[in-house]
Parts: sequence; structure tokens; C-alpha cells
Amino acid sequence: MKEEIDRYSNFKLVYNRAPEDANAKLSDFQVVNMIGKGSISNVYLVRRKSDDRPFAMKCIQKELILDDDLFKSTKLEKEILIRSENPFFINLHYSFQSETKIIFLLDFVRGGDLFMHLSVLQYFSEDRVKFFAAQLVLALGYLHTKQNVVYRDLKLENILMRENGYLVLVDFGISKQLDKRERTYSIRGTPDYLAPEMLKKSGYSFQVDWWALGTIIYEMLYGQAPFYHDDESEMYVKIVKSKLSFPTDIEISPDCKDLIERLLMKDPKKRLGSDPQQDYLEVIAHPFFKDVDIQSLQTMDIEAPYRPPLSDDVFDVSNFEQEWTERTSFQDARESVSKAELIRRQGGSMFKKL
Repeated sequence: MKEEIDRYSNFKLVYNRAPEDANAKLSDFQVVNMIGKGSISNVYLVRRKSDDRPFAMKCIQKELILDDDLFKSTKLEKEILIRSENPFFINLHYSFQSETKIIFLLDFVRGGDLFMHLSVLQYFSEDRVKFFAAQLVLALGYLHTKQNVVYRDLKLENILMRENGYLVLVDFGISKQLDKRERTYSIRGTPDYLAPEMLKKSGYSFQVDWWALGTIIYEMLYGQAPFYHDDESEMYVKIVKSKLSFPTDIEISPDCKDLIERLLMKDPKKRLGSDPQQDYLEVIAHPFFKDVDIQSLQTMDIEAPYRPPLSDDVFDVSNFEQEWTERTSFQDARESVSKAELIRRQGGSMFKKL
């Protein structure tokens, strides 16, 4: 018990969205379930004791973000969540910090991620993919044009579903702020979704997100990424060199196929969305989206073609991986000790302030 009390008392409140929460403490919240795990963080479902309201708590180990690029991305994630005014993002309500950890308390999105839903259904219909893809275009466009941020980690696991069937983009832990003409060279992201120019280390910009979107759309339609291979090295070769092909057992419209082909152009200068002056406007103007009412989509006035199965319990975690939800104790990122040790040996201070 003393260890638990000491753990919470070491955390200082560094951000609160509502003015009346200026005296909030981490001990005001109780962990209910673990609901996810990333390379530098764990995510828990917690309840606010005063009113039983659920929140998602993202716990980041500082020792895993010693790399300057990762530290800047974590700081940027907080800034994005604070200033975001977009229906396809979640709100940051509190941020706490200790010498070793950073904690974000966010909206709890009960519907789970698209990876879980695709795993159950195997593939989505084209109409459902259009509904999802249009939201992702608007979310990425907001990041690119309003925040000057390249996301770099678009994947099914980072796309959550609200109760009403609409999507939210989460986890900006490897995002990066760029000027319109600036290029960056670090390899960040998930192997299946990496763009050719990133793998070739030739410098890249916002276009990598449109490549990832093309990969996501293909995956939602066919159940597998377009250049997937069990061997990661072989997959990288395919991403850089192999011609895009489409399975013949699932039929898609010509407009859908054309959209995918234009998003998965290996030359980023020829890729849809590559014009920095147009960016997402070029993508959303594609004929595939011609029957989507963008204004109604942004206000969530279009009836979603699919809603996640949920009970009346606000703490329902049935749409999250059972591997995580069965862990109900406050398990921090010590399970990543081998990685932490590797980073620690590289030196650097882990006591930076966000």
C-alpha cells in the first residue's frame, strides 16, 4: 500500500483541460483494466472516483524516449491533443508527470480499434471503407494543414471507433512537425505501412501519410497489406520494388482501385496528395469520394454503416484485446526492460520536462 501511495504522490499535474480541475491528483483515479500496449507506453482504462467517469490513461516511460526525436514527438503529442479542434481526434483532459513517467488522461473510446474489428470480419465492404477512409483523409489533412504535422504511424491499431461508428485517430508518439518544404530522414512507423522513400532514406515529407492511407484502404478491403511478407526484409524489398497487384476474389469499383493506385505511387512526387498547396483537398476530391457529404461527415450527421457491439456498461472493454484486458493491476513498462536497457546504454538524460 505504501508503494502505491508513494507512486501516486510523486506525480505532479502539468495540464488540466477544465479550470475546475486545477487541484486534480493522480490518486483521484483508479485503474480498472489494461487496454493496450505500445513500444514506449501502456494504456489503461481508469475511473474518476468522484463521478465514475471512464478515461484512457496513457503511461509513457521516460527511459524509452531518451532519443531526442522521440522526446520531441512525445512533447508534440501533448500539444496536438491540447490544441486539436477536430471531430476525428480525442481530448486530453489531464497530464501528470514524475521523474520517470509521463501520463496522459484521455477520452475513453469504447469501440476498440479497427484492427480488432477487421480481425473478426476479415474484410470490410467498399461502402464501409469509403466511410472510414473519408474520415482519415480529413484527420490527416487537419494534421498536415493546420498543425504542420506528419503523422507517420497510420495503422489499424491507431484508429479507434466511437460508439456511433465514427473514427478517431490516436497515438501521436512518433509524429513530427515539418515545414511544407522540409524533409526528414528518420525511419519511424510500423513495417507494413512504411513508404518507399522512407525505406530508401532519401528524405520524406507529408506524402508518407498518403502512402499509409493507401495501404490501410487496401488492407480494409482485402484483409492484408498490399506488400505484406512474413520476412520483414523481403517486405521492404516489395514495398520499394514490387508492382502493386489486386486479388481477384474480391471485386472493387474502378474508382476505388484508381484511388489505391494513386496513393501507392512509389514516387512521392506523383502520389495523390503530394501537392503541398492542395494536400488532402486533392485526395478528398478523388471520384471515389464524390458521393460523400463532407460537411455532414464532419458534423457526424451521416448514419454510420457499422456500429461496434457494446453493452450499457461505460467500462465495457469487450472490443479490446483480451491479452491486455485480463491484466487489471497497474503494470508499468518494465515488461520492456530489454529495450529500455538498450536505450539507457546510449546515454542521455531521462529527466526532460514536457
